[in-house]
Amino acid sequence: MNQSSELKNFSTSSLPLRRPRPIYKEIKRRYEKISKEKRADLFRLVLKDGKRVKEAALLLNLKYASAKTIVYKYREQRRAPVIEGTQTCGYTDFHNRQQSVINLTVVLAQEFVKHECYKFVS
Repeated sequence: MNQSSELKNFSTSSLPLRRPRPIYKEIKRRYEKISKEKRADLFRLVLKDGKRVKEAALLLNLKYASAKTIVYKYREQRRAPVIEGTQTCGYTDFHNRQQSVINLTVVLAQEFVKHECYKFVS
């Protein structure tokens, strides 16, 4: 028999029927709230004592993924710290030919870089 005659004799009824896959209910994970004390211990071990996240997680009986996420989020927030008592640049209106002084301080990565004092007379 050649292929064309085989195709003519082929029917879908001769194929075995497949059962549909059973639908499994998703297993929900239990989330645990990690206390502030454990977080502080984790930061101390990883950031100050220089331990690896995996080692610190084992010592504190935490899941590695949770500890890794906590440290990652902390480092992301720490990248651009806001220094208390400082403001962004503002402006001032001149009244009656007053002298205005602008002090400009440049701080980069919490280290002093440069300080300039500008005086303006209107």
